[in-house]
Amino acid sequence: SDSKEALMQRLGILKAVASALRYLHDECRIIFRDIKPDNIGFYRRYYPQCQCGYHQHPQQQHHRHNSSNIPSECTCYEEITKLFDFGLAKELKPKYRKSHPAYPDQATYKLTGCTGSRR
Repeated sequence: SDSKEALMQRLGILKAVASALRYLHDECRIIFRDIKPDNIGFYRRYYPQCQCGYHQHPQQQHHRHNSSNIPSECTCYEEITKLFDFGLAKELKPKYRKSHPAYPDQATYKLTGCTGSRR
């Protein structure tokens, strides 16, 4: 059903954002501190070869009917989730590393709200 498909798409986006945040934190030692819908975007990476039939029948592109098996637009792409606006991102430098009494075995960091540019 359409609602299940929409839910699966949203969960896929959420998983992609979480994966990007984990990569930034674990591999790049960067904390992204401005998660909001305006800072999440998408990029369509088209496959090298069209498999859906859209580009294989150019004479029918303007005269499509619902009974046709040819889609109204090419569906041979992968949507890639991207993060934007790293203005509030912060590098996790060793000098910010602090021990926390409740979590002695885990790395914790002391970060301040002082970010961005002065206006």
